[in-house]
Amino acid sequence: MPDKFKDYVEHSQANLDSGRAIYHKDGKVSTVYGKIVEIDGKQVLIPTIWDGQELSTENAVSRAMSSGKDWPTFDYVEDARREEDRIKNLVINKQVPQTDSGRDLRKQHMPMRQWARERDEERKADGKMP
Repeated sequence: MPDKFKDYVEHSQANLDSGRAIYHKDGKVSTVYGKIVEIDGKQVLIPTIWDGQELSTENAVSRAMSSGKDWPTFDYVEDARREEDRIKNLVINKQVPQTDSGRDLRKQHMPMRQWARERDEERKADGKMP
């Protein structure tokens, strides 16, 4: 993976590892929701998911720029879109979900929906989720 995506992918993985991703009822997990914004004449791919919430574009730009991270930058919107699509597959394939109890699901080859269902059941039992 090119170095230009290092911070973007690390942000995604950190959200997943810490439980600060967005967990959907259908079992899908969103960790970044990339957004392409123009900053200083360049197209910058930033995450809009921070602390388990999807932020507005304005707030996401503020968080991304104040983070000190090096977000992927492009000269043209088309290049940014193409690379965003490509990196989505890398991010999805790189992530290794863990439950709150720390079990590494990669070893169990558990489908994401099953993992999400079990995680939700654990959180409900612990009173962490309604």
